Amino acid sequence: MYGGLGDKAMEFEKNNFTYNGHYLAVAPETFANDKGLSSFWDVTALHKMPNGTHFVASIESKSYPIMATQFHPEKPS
Repeated sequence: MYGGLGDKAMEFEKNNFTYNGHYLAVAPETFANDKGLSSFWDVTALHKMPNGTHFVASIESKSYPIMATQFHPEKPS
């Protein structure tokens, strides 16, 4: 999903570039503990809710050209 960014992808670890206006999300542990999810999806990004709880911010299929984001890539931060 982020491969085309090269080294610039690492900037996402240091800065907030995405808009996250959600209060409901899927926890990383849900993916780790659910064999159906973890066999189909790779978690490609995590983010934090205002209370500090991590959530899955993006995923991509292991075998198909499908990806999804929890943040709004069309909105600047």
